This record gives sequence, structure tokens and C-alpha cells, in this order.
Amino acid sequence: MGIRKMGLGKAIARLNTLQSIIISGTTTDTIWAEYRMILDALNAITLELGFDCNDDGIPDDETIFKQSVETSCCRLIDLDDAPDRSGMDKPIRNQVSVRSR
Repeated sequence: MGIRKMGLGKAIARLNTLQSIIISGTTTDTIWAEYRMILDALNAITLELGFDCNDDGIPDDETIFKQSVETSCCRLIDLDDAPDRSGMDKPIRNQVSVRSR
């Protein structure tokens, strides 16, 4: 059996479908195997996430996701499109940066 390629969106959509089947209690060993295979493939894609929401110079950990949902303190920004901060009176605060590999 050769390697098959699947788009990221299609993989996520299929994983969601498989999760629904698993939750419904009608799963089979084949469904579980496909679920694990897609999940393993998706986990091979890594993201570099940098958090410093309180602007203290110390990276925050993943608990910032929960805080962000509860308080809307942070937003995602593209590191490659970050605004030029030179000449600004106040630094831009409460931002989360994302770079995919």
C-alpha cells in the first residue's frame, strides 16, 4: 500500500467525523485505526507558539489559551506580518504569535 496524501482541512473534517462515530458508541477497530492514523499524521505538523501576554519578557505557557478564552486578553498575530513597532509610544501588548513549520 502506497502513501496517500490528504489535505489538512479534509483530514480535520474526517477526524471530526470519526470522533462523532466514536462518541456515538458505534465504532469498530477499523474506525479506531483510521482515527489514530489521522491523529498521528496531524500531530506530525508542529506549530511554534510564542506567548507573552503580560509583556514581562518571560514566555507564558499553554494555560494562556484558557485565559484568552475567558478574558479575550490575547489575539493571534502572524510573525511575518507583525507591524513595525519602531516609533510607537506604547508597545503593542497582549499578543500571541504563531509560526508554522
